Amino acid sequence: YAIFNQSMHDRLVKLHELEVELQNALKRGEFQPYFQPIVSLNSLTLSGFEVLMRWKHPKRGIIPPGEFIELCEKNGLIEPMTYSILRQACRKLFYWQEMLPDLTISVNLSGTHFSQEDLYSVIESIINESNIMPSSLKLELTEGKIMEDAERAVEILDKFKKLGTQIMIDDFGTGYSNLSYLHRFPVDALKIDRSFVTGMERDSEKAAIVRTIITLAKALGLTVVAEGVENVHQLYQLRELGCQMGQGFLFSKPLPPEMAEKMLLERFNWQHLLPAPQTQPTRQISSTPPIQTAQLVSQTRSSQMINKEVNPVVQKTEPVAMAKEAEQIEAEILDIPIIEANASSELIDLSIVEVEDTKLH
Repeated sequence: YAIFNQSMHDRLVKLHELEVELQNALKRGEFQPYFQPIVSLNSLTLSGFEVLMRWKHPKRGIIPPGEFIELCEKNGLIEPMTYSILRQACRKLFYWQEMLPDLTISVNLSGTHFSQEDLYSVIESIINESNIMPSSLKLELTEGKIMEDAERAVEILDKFKKLGTQIMIDDFGTGYSNLSYLHRFPVDALKIDRSFVTGMERDSEKAAIVRTIITLAKALGLTVVAEGVENVHQLYQLRELGCQMGQGFLFSKPLPPEMAEKMLLERFNWQHLLPAPQTQPTRQISSTPPIQTAQLVSQTRSSQMINKEVNPVVQKTEPVAMAKEAEQIEAEILDIPIIEANASSELIDLSIVEVEDTKLH
């Protein structure tokens, strides 16, 4: 039992006020999608966005979901909020694909979504209303969520798979140790949990786990996304291990729609993160010593004279022409092609959004 005191009363009052405020915010359309880039680690170009929820409070500004999601899951607001965010994101995607046709978005589904009988029909309706291809949408689920009711999860995910949407296991490696479910569920991709990526450049055990996940995914024909990429050392290591996709603060924090659209308009990429190519001198002296070079030219001339004496059919070459020919041979020996480094492109300021990277749920 517990003794009820004033602080508990105040807390209940605040929770009730927050619940009423959330309901009103949903009606006023104050919840909006933010977009965190998912980057191809091979080309360092934009591949897609993960859709994250933000509450644009009229007085408090942008509020991350960590402050209200738990309450929304308890009072049943999480479903209409998620569908509202997904609907907005799909509408954006329809227009953005004019700039990048292969662009995709991924959205996180909470465990409570699977208890809703209309989950499939609502998402199918949103896809149809938005006129996007189903394959442009990726649904992210954690291992724990799909294993809570595995049979129902298989049934629903099979329907989404037939529709054409992609299925991604989020926070992979932190849940069930039994990997047999990967054969049971129609999974397209694995997302390596940030806890393994953080510090992997210094921790050999974390690096080994990441390597194992990538190897497993490749063996099963699955795409791998590393989340929480925060520095170039992790980027280089993930590229070397063969990880296809990555997201994290190294590339960008979650962006409001207008900043995400600006990134698309300017065809922004992250190739500036690669090591600069080593510049070479515009002209490099041959490793052959000058004396040997002169001897080589002399031998060439002697060889030409011998050929002319042995083969009477060959006409005699004028001394001036022979000298020019020797100079050409020497130039070919000494000449080195010039290699120029590409100039780096102007970068977008991606530090404008200073909000924590929190999941939709």
